[in-house]
Amino acid sequence: IALPVAQGIPFQQQAEHLAEWFDLDDPLCSAEDGLAAVSVCEAIVTALKAKDLHPVSVLDVSRV
Repeated sequence: IALPVAQGIPFQQQAEHLAEWFDLDDPLCSAEDGLAAVSVCEAIVTALKAKDLHPVSVLDVSRV
């Protein structure tokens, strides 16, 4: 299955979408899904900076 992929920098696209969201009637995802995506991105950055194979914590958005 081929899915269409937008060209550009994903983080920049997400930030631009967030800025535009206030003018949208239908957001592309829920606030909880957005928070989960940001949490995963932060965990990836943390793991890359650590340069080891230890697990990192990810925010459990179901408890927020």
